[in-house]
Amino acid sequence: LTNEEGEALWKDWAEMAEDDAWALVFSLMVNLFICFRLTGDIVSFEAESTISQGYYSSDLDGTRVWLVGFVTALVVLTFVRAGGEFEGFSERVLDFLHNLTAMSMSWCMLRMGLR
Repeated sequence: LTNEEGEALWKDWAEMAEDDAWALVFSLMVNLFICFRLTGDIVSFEAESTISQGYYSSDLDGTRVWLVGFVTALVVLTFVRAGGEFEGFSERVLDFLHNLTAMSMSWCMLRMGLR
């Protein structure tokens, strides 16, 4: 491995880590926005504090609709990624959207108690 190859590899790994961090934080913000739209308040992830705030699972039933939407988008993005030759910025954006959708789906599942 030459110095230039090592530097290019390091930059690729740094970009992937950066994109994963962005997707994780942004997906949490998406989930908090969804819960805020459903309840009008920021709802805790812990069941005891959620119940003490006066929210029950029925208040978050709309999360199921979002979960189905995220699953559908994830399937579509998976087919798009598998069927196309993407390079450079378009590949990075598609990977980010795929990760964002998968993580948003996971946050919805966690919110619904599916662990």
